[in-house]
Amino acid sequence: MSKEKQILHMLQDGYSQRCIASTLRVSRNTVAKVVKAASDHQLSKDALESMEEVEIHHTLFPEEAMSPTLVTPDFPYIHKELLKSGVTLKLLWQEYVDRFLKWASGIGEATYKVIQGIFDSYRIEEQAYKGCLSLLKLADKYTPERLEYACKAALERIPSPRYKNIRLILESGNDKAADPSNQSFKSIHDENYALVRGASYYGGGRHEK
Repeated sequence: MSKEKQILHMLQDGYSQRCIASTLRVSRNTVAKVVKAASDHQLSKDALESMEEVEIHHTLFPEEAMSPTLVTPDFPYIHKELLKSGVTLKLLWQEYVDRFLKWASGIGEATYKVIQGIFDSYRIEEQAYKGCLSLLKLADKYTPERLEYACKAALERIPSPRYKNIRLILESGNDKAADPSNQSFKSIHDENYALVRGASYYGGGRHEK
């Protein structure tokens, strides 16, 4: 479950913003931002339950979803925040994880699921930074639409897709098979195509080094 959905669930259960921040290990600024956005957009409890995580983010922060920003550590900000009581490097890192997920959700649901899966697969989330950043930057080279279709294609065939999997799909052009508007592109069955070579070809299940 996304942090945004968890924050709103806890708020509806009567928890204070301070308690929510401490429990979910996010900053109070993050909690306040989500709470304000939910109030501004009048997001009801019933609506929250019926919405997917990516849809919740798009509803709360439509401007961020349309214009995802590059995730780069702000070291002066980190140094300043670490001087505050109760703030840890782990807490600040979670904020950067949230930024990755917001960036991914701005591209599409499949991209969000791939990025979330990469973070979930690492015991130490910081180790996922390079792979997630490289994957998301593929949108600059191939367009966000093609990246989303590549992630969708990968999720249908690989249990835990990584950067290498998505890059190979894009390089081979097999993302077009997942594009519903491309009626002329037929399903690929030839073993010479990267998409049907299986997880072992892609290195599926292995962490990026």
